[in-house]
Amino acid sequence: MDGLFFVLDKLGGPRLLDIRPSQGKYEAVFALRRGSLALRAFGAEGADTVEVSQLGSCEPRVKLFNLAAVDEYELVFRDGSRDGEVREYRLSGLQLEPESLVEVTFLGNDGGVRVDSPLGTTFFDLELRREASGVAVAVTRPDVFAAAGHTVTVTPDDWSRLEQTSIEMVGTPLSPLAIESYVGELYEPSEGPVGPDFDAAGNIGAARAERPLTTRATTPTRSCRASWRRRRKGTPPTSCIASCAATSTSRWR
Repeated sequence: MDGLFFVLDKLGGPRLLDIRPSQGKYEAVFALRRGSLALRAFGAEGADTVEVSQLGSCEPRVKLFNLAAVDEYELVFRDGSRDGEVREYRLSGLQLEPESLVEVTFLGNDGGVRVDSPLGTTFFDLELRREASGVAVAVTRPDVFAAAGHTVTVTPDDWSRLEQTSIEMVGTPLSPLAIESYVGELYEPSEGPVGPDFDAAGNIGAARAERPLTTRATTPTRSCRASWRRRRKGTPPTSCIASCAATSTSRWR
């Protein structure tokens, strides 16, 4: 049987996994204590790297690095921690730039899902689904995005009335320290104590960059996302990008 199977140990710490696709796609399924987490990738061009952590808790996390220039990811978290009820988060059509980084956290206590996008804009479609007493109800929110350098949290107001409830999206900027930490994970030194980039730097006396990391909040349009899909790789075209506020809150019905 094709696929990747993960055996959860008692430590529950982060695990960095290298995954090789078959015919440009792969699927990794993680069995949780009361639920499951599935990761699927489409259009992969080589081995990919994924980090999973806190699988034994109510807040599992997944970090995607897209080292395989994946066209699209799909993440599905099924939470069966409530008797007689299953709640499902499905992030489909998730797109990020090649050799970038995105962290997805499924928050416990009905906290929703949080997507940290420190380096580039991340797009996805979100479906929330509730199964109880043999009845399934689902709501979909297409074209959700997290702007570069920002985090976005999406939460339904009331899972028990999912078909009627509002869905709230809150986007806030990541702190410079958080962005720096993510950058360090993606571009870790390859040689020596700090790597060749430091050895070749002009200011040898400073171990940290003197220019702070900066990001610009952007709001891609629907046509922008379609254009990026057609291009398969790269950042969204600048002609499709408009400025937005650093912090925003939206509600959908």
